[in-house]
Amino acid sequence: HLARVQDGDVLVVDRATPLYAPALKKAKGLIIEQGGKLSHASVLAREYALPCVILKDATSLLHEGDVVKVDGEGGAVRLW
Repeated sequence: HLARVQDGDVLVVDRATPLYAPALKKAKGLIIEQGGKLSHASVLAREYALPCVILKDATSLLHEGDVVKVDGEGGAVRLW
């Protein structure tokens, strides 16, 4: 599914690994189900200057094609 990531997409995953790095270069935000401030996902998000939010059950709540806004500072995800 990472091959389908387009420029400007928000990546929604259960957890991030180093394999996500190429997709994060295209992404404008990251939503993960698990992690914390020191998790690999958080480190990657800071490295790529992406807003990142932890949202339990994100992969079942959000679907491909949904339009979302990721507020990394406020820790919120808004579905448009």
